[in-house]
Amino acid sequence: MPLIVLEKSVKVPGVRRSRHISLVTSNLVWISDNGYNLILTNTEGVKLYHLTDIDSGSTGVHTVTSDGDLIYIDNGLNINKLSAEKKVKTTLIKYAAPWKPRCVYSSPSTGDLLVAIYNTDTKTGQVNRYNNTGEHIQTIPHDNTGQGLYSVPTYITENRNGDVIVSDYHRSVLVVTDREGRHRFSYTGPPLKPKESGVEPRGICTDALSHILVCDDNTRSVQIIDKDGHFQSLTETKQHGINVPCGLSYDGNTSTLWVGSGNNNTVNIYKLSYGGDDLTDPSNDDLIKVDELKRFLRKEKTTVSHARGILVGCAEAGKTTLLKRLRGQSQNIREDTDSTRGLEVHQHLFLVKDGVLEARRTGLLYTNKLKCWCTVIGSGEVIQHSRIF
Repeated sequence: MPLIVLEKSVKVPGVRRSRHISLVTSNLVWISDNGYNLILTNTEGVKLYHLTDIDSGSTGVHTVTSDGDLIYIDNGLNINKLSAEKKVKTTLIKYAAPWKPRCVYSSPSTGDLLVAIYNTDTKTGQVNRYNNTGEHIQTIPHDNTGQGLYSVPTYITENRNGDVIVSDYHRSVLVVTDREGRHRFSYTGPPLKPKESGVEPRGICTDALSHILVCDDNTRSVQIIDKDGHFQSLTETKQHGINVPCGLSYDGNTSTLWVGSGNNNTVNIYKLSYGGDDLTDPSNDDLIKVDELKRFLRKEKTTVSHARGILVGCAEAGKTTLLKRLRGQSQNIREDTDSTRGLEVHQHLFLVKDGVLEARRTGLLYTNKLKCWCTVIGSGEVIQHSRIF
Protein backbone atom coordinates (compact mmCIF):
# COMPACT_ATOMS: atom_id res chain seq x y z
CA MET A 1 0.00 0.00 0.00
CA PRO A 2 1.31 3.49 -0.78
CA LEU A 3 2.37 5.69 2.09
CA ILE A 4 1.62 9.44 1.97
CA VAL A 5 3.25 11.57 4.68
CA LEU A 6 2.78 15.32 5.02
CA GLU A 7 6.07 17.19 4.73
CA LYS A 8 4.99 20.80 4.46
CA SER A 9 1.93 23.04 4.21
CA VAL A 10 2.12 26.36 2.32
CA LYS A 11 -0.30 29.30 2.12
CA VAL A 12 -0.11 30.80 -1.37
CA PRO A 13 -0.48 34.60 -1.54
CA GLY A 14 -2.52 36.15 -4.34
CA VAL A 15 -4.96 33.26 -4.89
CA ARG A 16 -8.25 32.44 -3.18
CA ARG A 17 -8.04 28.72 -3.96
CA SER A 18 -5.38 26.31 -5.19
CA ARG A 19 -7.33 24.76 -8.03
CA HIS A 20 -4.44 23.89 -10.33
CA ILE A 21 -0.69 23.30 -9.80
CA SER A 22 2.16 23.20 -12.34
CA LEU A 23 5.64 22.48 -11.00
CA VAL A 24 8.64 24.31 -12.46
CA THR A 25 11.25 22.89 -10.07
CA SER A 26 11.11 21.14 -6.72
CA ASN A 27 10.71 24.49 -4.96
CA LEU A 28 9.08 26.65 -7.66
CA VAL A 29 5.47 26.30 -8.78
CA TRP A 30 2.62 28.01 -10.68
CA ILE A 31 -0.75 27.97 -8.89
CA SER A 32 -4.12 29.32 -10.08
CA ASP A 33 -7.55 29.88 -8.52
CA ASN A 34 -11.03 30.16 -10.04
CA GLY A 35 -10.60 33.88 -10.59
CA TYR A 36 -8.11 35.46 -12.96
CA ASN A 37 -5.06 34.81 -10.78
CA LEU A 38 -2.04 32.73 -11.71
CA ILE A 39 0.83 32.97 -9.23
CA LEU A 40 4.46 31.86 -9.41
CA THR A 41 5.55 31.04 -5.86
CA ASN A 42 8.19 29.08 -3.97
CA THR A 43 7.89 26.57 -1.15
CA GLU A 44 8.13 29.42 1.37
CA GLY A 45 4.94 31.00 0.01
CA VAL A 46 6.66 34.03 -1.56
CA LYS A 47 4.87 35.50 -4.59
CA LEU A 48 7.37 35.87 -7.45
CA TYR A 49 5.14 36.61 -10.44
CA HIS A 50 1.46 37.31 -11.04
CA LEU A 51 -0.64 36.86 -14.18
CA THR A 52 -4.23 38.11 -14.34
CA ASP A 53 -5.35 37.23 -17.89
CA ILE A 54 -5.96 33.50 -17.42
CA ASP A 55 -9.33 31.93 -18.18
CA SER A 56 -11.37 31.92 -14.97
CA GLY A 57 -13.98 29.49 -16.27
CA SER A 58 -11.62 26.59 -16.83
CA THR A 59 -9.65 24.40 -14.44
CA GLY A 60 -6.41 22.83 -15.68
CA VAL A 61 -5.54 26.05 -17.43
CA HIS A 62 -1.74 25.89 -17.32
CA THR A 63 1.26 23.61 -17.64
CA VAL A 64 5.06 23.91 -17.68
CA THR A 65 7.29 22.68 -20.49
CA SER A 66 10.50 20.73 -19.99
CA ASP A 67 12.39 24.00 -20.55
CA GLY A 68 10.47 25.72 -17.75
CA ASP A 69 8.23 27.86 -19.97
CA LEU A 70 4.65 28.41 -18.85
CA ILE A 71 1.80 27.42 -21.18
CA TYR A 72 -1.60 28.80 -20.20
CA ILE A 73 -5.12 29.47 -21.46
CA ASP A 74 -6.04 33.16 -21.36
CA ASN A 75 -9.47 34.79 -21.11
CA GLY A 76 -9.53 35.30 -24.90
CA LEU A 77 -9.51 31.54 -25.67
CA ASN A 78 -5.83 31.57 -26.64
CA ILE A 79 -3.03 29.16 -25.66
CA ASN A 80 -0.03 31.31 -24.71
CA LYS A 81 3.58 30.60 -23.85
CA LEU A 82 5.41 32.71 -21.26
CA SER A 83 9.18 32.28 -21.48
CA ALA A 84 10.84 31.16 -18.26
CA GLU A 85 13.59 33.76 -18.07
CA LYS A 86 12.41 36.92 -19.83
CA LYS A 87 8.66 36.39 -19.27
CA VAL A 88 7.91 37.17 -22.92
CA LYS A 89 4.41 36.08 -24.01
CA THR A 90 3.76 34.34 -27.34
CA THR A 91 0.40 33.10 -28.60
CA LEU A 92 0.71 29.51 -29.90
CA ILE A 93 -2.90 28.48 -30.56
CA LYS A 94 -6.09 30.48 -31.08
CA TYR A 95 -9.63 29.17 -30.56
CA ALA A 96 -12.98 30.66 -31.44
CA ALA A 97 -16.59 29.90 -30.47
CA PRO A 98 -18.13 27.39 -30.19
CA TRP A 99 -14.84 25.75 -29.18
CA LYS A 100 -13.42 26.62 -25.79
CA PRO A 101 -10.10 25.27 -24.44
CA ARG A 102 -10.58 23.81 -20.96
CA CYS A 103 -7.23 22.35 -19.95
CA VAL A 104 -3.70 21.96 -21.32
CA TYR A 105 -0.68 19.73 -20.67
CA SER A 106 2.88 19.76 -22.00
CA SER A 107 4.23 16.24 -22.57
CA PRO A 108 7.70 15.77 -21.00
CA SER A 109 8.42 12.85 -23.35
CA THR A 110 7.51 14.41 -26.72
CA GLY A 111 7.17 18.14 -26.04
CA ASP A 112 3.67 18.02 -27.56
CA LEU A 113 0.80 20.06 -26.16
CA LEU A 114 -2.39 18.21 -25.24
CA VAL A 115 -5.42 20.51 -25.17
CA ALA A 116 -8.88 19.35 -24.10
CA ILE A 117 -11.61 21.56 -25.57
CA TYR A 118 -15.38 21.91 -25.18
CA ASN A 119 -18.02 22.67 -27.82
CA THR A 120 -20.67 24.94 -26.34
CA ASP A 121 -23.14 24.06 -29.13
CA THR A 122 -22.94 20.26 -29.04
CA LYS A 123 -22.04 20.05 -25.33
CA THR A 124 -19.21 17.63 -26.13
CA GLY A 125 -15.46 17.65 -25.73
CA GLN A 126 -12.38 16.37 -27.51
CA VAL A 127 -8.59 16.33 -27.15
CA ASN A 128 -6.25 17.97 -29.65
CA ARG A 129 -2.52 17.31 -29.87
CA TYR A 130 -0.13 19.99 -31.12
CA ASN A 131 3.63 20.16 -31.44
CA ASN A 132 5.51 22.69 -29.31
CA THR A 133 5.05 25.42 -31.93
CA GLY A 134 1.26 25.04 -32.04
CA GLU A 135 0.90 22.91 -35.19
CA HIS A 136 -2.06 20.51 -34.99
CA ILE A 137 -1.08 16.81 -35.02
CA GLN A 138 -4.01 14.73 -33.77
CA THR A 139 -7.62 14.83 -32.57
CA ILE A 140 -9.17 12.36 -30.10
CA PRO A 141 -12.96 12.87 -30.33
CA HIS A 142 -14.56 9.49 -29.59
CA ASP A 143 -14.02 5.93 -28.44
CA ASN A 144 -13.54 2.75 -30.48
CA THR A 145 -17.28 2.46 -31.15
CA GLY A 146 -17.73 6.03 -32.36
CA GLN A 147 -19.29 7.24 -29.11
CA GLY A 148 -18.08 10.53 -27.67
CA LEU A 149 -15.44 10.15 -24.98
CA TYR A 150 -15.74 13.52 -23.28
CA SER A 151 -18.43 15.88 -22.11
CA VAL A 152 -16.74 18.74 -20.22
CA PRO A 153 -13.02 18.00 -19.78
CA THR A 154 -11.54 19.62 -16.69
CA TYR A 155 -7.95 18.38 -16.27
CA ILE A 156 -5.56 16.54 -18.57
CA THR A 157 -2.22 14.76 -18.19
CA GLU A 158 -0.10 12.04 -19.80
CA ASN A 159 1.33 8.84 -18.35
CA ARG A 160 4.80 7.43 -18.97
CA ASN A 161 3.43 4.86 -21.41
CA GLY A 162 1.90 7.63 -23.55
CA ASP A 163 -1.67 7.25 -22.27
CA VAL A 164 -3.71 10.46 -22.29
CA ILE A 165 -5.76 10.92 -19.11
CA VAL A 166 -8.69 13.34 -18.83
CA SER A 167 -10.90 14.03 -15.83
CA ASP A 168 -14.47 14.77 -16.89
CA TYR A 169 -16.19 16.21 -13.84
CA HIS A 170 -19.53 16.61 -15.60
CA ARG A 171 -19.72 12.88 -16.48
CA SER A 172 -18.07 11.75 -13.21
CA VAL A 173 -15.43 9.73 -15.01
CA LEU A 174 -11.69 9.55 -15.64
CA VAL A 175 -11.11 8.75 -19.34
CA VAL A 176 -7.88 7.09 -20.50
CA THR A 177 -6.82 6.61 -24.13
CA ASP A 178 -3.54 5.38 -25.55
CA ARG A 179 -1.16 7.55 -27.56
CA GLU A 180 -3.02 6.77 -30.80
CA GLY A 181 -6.34 7.84 -29.28
CA ARG A 182 -7.83 4.39 -28.68
CA HIS A 183 -10.01 4.18 -25.58
CA ARG A 184 -8.31 2.02 -22.93
CA PHE A 185 -10.61 2.38 -19.94
CA SER A 186 -12.81 4.72 -17.94
CA TYR A 187 -12.44 4.92 -14.17
CA THR A 188 -15.71 5.60 -12.35
CA GLY A 189 -14.65 5.26 -8.73
CA PRO A 190 -13.30 2.95 -6.03
CA PRO A 191 -15.01 -0.24 -4.85
CA LEU A 192 -16.62 1.33 -1.78
CA LYS A 193 -20.04 1.26 -0.21
CA PRO A 194 -22.87 2.34 -2.58
CA LYS A 195 -23.32 5.72 -0.94
CA GLU A 196 -19.64 6.44 -1.45
CA SER A 197 -19.23 4.93 -4.90
CA GLY A 198 -18.47 6.98 -7.97
CA VAL A 199 -15.88 9.64 -8.58
CA GLU A 200 -16.08 13.39 -9.20
CA PRO A 201 -12.58 13.94 -10.58
CA ARG A 202 -10.61 17.13 -10.46
CA GLY A 203 -6.81 17.45 -10.53
CA ILE A 204 -4.82 14.50 -11.91
CA CYS A 205 -1.18 13.49 -12.25
CA THR A 206 0.98 10.37 -12.59
CA ASP A 207 4.00 9.19 -10.59
CA ALA A 208 7.29 7.46 -11.44
CA LEU A 209 5.63 4.03 -11.33
CA SER A 210 2.90 5.10 -13.80
CA HIS A 211 0.19 5.18 -11.15
CA ILE A 212 -2.63 7.64 -11.84
CA LEU A 213 -3.54 9.97 -8.98
CA VAL A 214 -6.79 11.91 -8.93
CA CYS A 215 -8.50 14.37 -6.58
CA ASP A 216 -12.06 13.25 -5.94
CA ASP A 217 -14.83 15.59 -4.79
CA ASN A 218 -17.11 12.70 -3.90
CA THR A 219 -14.90 11.06 -1.27
CA ARG A 220 -12.90 14.25 -0.57
CA SER A 221 -9.70 12.30 -1.10
CA VAL A 222 -6.74 11.64 -3.36
CA GLN A 223 -7.17 8.26 -5.03
CA ILE A 224 -4.44 6.14 -6.59
CA ILE A 225 -5.09 3.66 -9.40
CA ASP A 226 -2.60 1.71 -11.49
CA LYS A 227 -1.95 2.42 -15.17
CA ASP A 228 -4.68 -0.04 -16.16
CA GLY A 229 -7.40 1.49 -13.97
CA HIS A 230 -7.32 -0.79 -10.95
CA PHE A 231 -7.98 0.93 -7.62
CA GLN A 232 -5.00 0.96 -5.23
CA SER A 233 -5.74 3.27 -2.33
CA LEU A 234 -7.57 6.34 -1.04
CA THR A 235 -6.08 9.08 1.15
CA GLU A 236 -8.17 11.75 2.87
CA THR A 237 -6.62 15.22 3.26
CA LYS A 238 -9.13 16.80 5.65
CA GLN A 239 -6.91 16.17 8.66
CA HIS A 240 -4.24 18.29 6.96
CA GLY A 241 -6.42 21.32 6.31
CA ILE A 242 -7.70 20.46 2.81
CA ASN A 243 -11.40 19.61 2.86
CA VAL A 244 -11.70 19.66 -0.93
CA PRO A 245 -8.53 18.42 -2.69
CA CYS A 246 -8.45 19.95 -6.15
CA GLY A 247 -5.04 20.79 -7.66
CA LEU A 248 -2.53 17.95 -8.01
CA SER A 249 1.07 17.60 -9.22
CA TYR A 250 3.87 15.07 -8.75
CA ASP A 251 7.58 15.87 -8.45
CA GLY A 252 9.64 12.93 -9.72
CA ASN A 253 12.91 14.40 -8.43
CA THR A 254 11.81 14.31 -4.79
CA SER A 255 8.93 11.77 -4.95
CA THR A 256 6.60 14.38 -3.49
CA LEU A 257 2.93 14.98 -4.20
CA TRP A 258 1.56 18.55 -4.24
CA VAL A 259 -2.12 18.82 -3.32
CA GLY A 260 -4.03 22.10 -3.63
CA SER A 261 -7.27 23.02 -1.88
CA GLY A 262 -10.49 23.82 -3.72
CA ASN A 263 -11.80 26.05 -0.92
CA ASN A 264 -8.71 27.95 0.32
CA ASN A 265 -5.18 28.87 -0.71
CA THR A 266 -3.48 25.94 1.04
CA VAL A 267 -1.04 23.65 -0.77
CA ASN A 268 0.26 20.55 1.02
CA ILE A 269 3.44 18.74 0.02
CA TYR A 270 3.43 15.01 0.78
CA LYS A 271 6.19 12.41 0.57
CA LEU A 272 4.94 9.51 -1.55
CA SER A 273 6.38 6.00 -1.20
CA TYR A 274 5.31 2.46 -1.94
CA GLY A 275 7.23 0.44 0.62
CA GLY A 276 9.74 -1.72 -1.26
CA ASP A 277 8.99 0.09 -4.53
CA ASP A 278 11.04 3.15 -3.68
CA LEU A 279 10.30 5.90 -6.20
CA THR A 280 13.87 7.18 -5.92
CA ASP A 281 15.71 3.86 -6.37
CA PRO A 282 18.21 3.52 -9.28
CA SER A 283 15.70 2.02 -11.70
CA ASN A 284 13.38 5.00 -11.36
CA ASP A 285 16.32 7.35 -11.38
CA ASP A 286 17.06 5.89 -14.80
CA LEU A 287 13.56 6.90 -15.91
CA ILE A 288 14.27 10.46 -14.86
CA LYS A 289 17.54 10.41 -16.83
CA VAL A 290 15.69 9.15 -19.88
CA ASP A 291 13.26 12.08 -19.59
CA GLU A 292 16.20 14.47 -19.30
CA LEU A 293 17.76 12.93 -22.40
CA LYS A 294 14.53 13.28 -24.35
CA ARG A 295 14.30 16.94 -23.39
CA PHE A 296 17.88 17.44 -24.61
CA LEU A 297 17.14 15.71 -27.91
CA ARG A 298 14.08 17.84 -28.58
CA LYS A 299 16.05 20.97 -27.90
CA GLU A 300 19.03 19.95 -30.04
CA LYS A 301 16.91 18.34 -32.77
CA THR A 302 19.02 15.19 -32.87
CA THR A 303 18.43 11.51 -32.31
CA VAL A 304 19.91 9.03 -29.89
CA SER A 305 19.17 5.32 -29.68
CA HIS A 306 20.09 2.81 -27.04
CA ALA A 307 20.23 -0.96 -27.00
CA ARG A 308 21.55 -3.86 -25.00
CA GLY A 309 22.40 -7.39 -25.99
CA ILE A 310 23.75 -10.72 -24.84
CA LEU A 311 25.93 -13.02 -26.93
CA VAL A 312 25.27 -16.58 -25.86
CA GLY A 313 26.65 -19.71 -27.54
CA CYS A 314 28.31 -23.06 -27.12
CA ALA A 315 32.05 -23.48 -26.76
CA GLU A 316 34.04 -22.59 -29.88
CA ALA A 317 31.01 -20.89 -31.46
CA GLY A 318 32.99 -17.68 -32.01
CA LYS A 319 31.63 -15.38 -29.30
CA THR A 320 35.03 -14.02 -28.29
CA THR A 321 36.03 -13.50 -31.91
CA LEU A 322 32.82 -11.60 -32.61
CA LEU A 323 33.32 -9.49 -29.52
CA LYS A 324 36.85 -8.54 -30.61
CA ARG A 325 35.62 -7.51 -34.01
CA LEU A 326 32.82 -5.45 -32.51
CA ARG A 327 35.42 -3.71 -30.39
CA GLY A 328 37.42 -2.90 -33.51
CA GLN A 329 40.34 -5.20 -32.74
CA SER A 330 42.01 -6.53 -35.84
CA GLN A 331 42.29 -10.30 -36.05
CA ASN A 332 43.24 -12.51 -38.94
CA ILE A 333 40.36 -14.80 -39.81
CA ARG A 334 42.75 -17.77 -39.76
CA GLU A 335 44.22 -16.84 -36.39
CA ASP A 336 43.57 -19.42 -33.70
CA THR A 337 41.79 -18.22 -30.56
CA ASP A 338 41.63 -20.18 -27.35
CA SER A 339 38.09 -21.25 -26.56
CA THR A 340 36.48 -19.81 -23.44
CA ARG A 341 36.36 -22.40 -20.66
CA GLY A 342 33.79 -22.19 -17.91
CA LEU A 343 31.73 -19.05 -17.39
CA GLU A 344 33.28 -15.81 -18.58
CA VAL A 345 31.49 -12.47 -18.75
CA HIS A 346 32.76 -9.43 -20.66
CA GLN A 347 30.98 -6.12 -20.37
CA HIS A 348 31.76 -3.48 -22.94
CA LEU A 349 30.30 -0.19 -24.07
CA PHE A 350 29.89 0.43 -27.78
CA LEU A 351 29.14 3.82 -29.28
CA VAL A 352 27.66 4.24 -32.74
CA LYS A 353 28.36 7.50 -34.51
CA ASP A 354 27.42 8.10 -38.13
CA GLY A 355 26.93 4.39 -38.63
CA VAL A 356 30.36 3.44 -37.29
CA LEU A 357 30.62 1.11 -34.31
CA GLU A 358 33.21 2.25 -31.78
CA ALA A 359 34.26 0.46 -28.61
CA ARG A 360 34.55 2.24 -25.28
CA ARG A 361 35.33 0.92 -21.83
CA THR A 362 33.72 3.89 -20.14
CA GLY A 363 32.06 7.06 -21.25
CA LEU A 364 28.87 9.05 -21.44
CA LEU A 365 25.99 9.01 -23.84
CA TYR A 366 26.54 11.62 -26.56
CA THR A 367 24.37 12.81 -29.40
CA ASN A 368 24.12 10.64 -32.52
CA LYS A 369 25.62 7.69 -30.67
CA LEU A 370 24.18 4.39 -29.59
CA LYS A 371 25.06 3.15 -26.13
CA CYS A 372 25.02 -0.61 -25.79
CA TRP A 373 26.01 -2.94 -23.01
CA CYS A 374 27.11 -6.26 -24.50
CA THR A 375 27.44 -9.29 -22.24
CA VAL A 376 29.25 -12.35 -23.59
CA ILE A 377 28.58 -15.65 -21.84
CA GLY A 378 30.29 -18.96 -22.39
CA SER A 379 29.62 -22.64 -21.73
CA GLY A 380 25.89 -22.41 -22.23
CA GLU A 381 25.23 -20.70 -18.88
CA VAL A 382 23.14 -17.52 -18.82
CA ILE A 383 23.09 -14.72 -16.30
CA GLN A 384 21.05 -11.53 -16.49
CA HIS A 385 22.73 -8.24 -17.16
CA SER A 386 20.80 -5.10 -17.94
CA ARG A 387 21.78 -1.51 -17.49
CA ILE A 388 21.19 1.23 -20.01
CA PHE A 389 22.33 4.36 -18.18
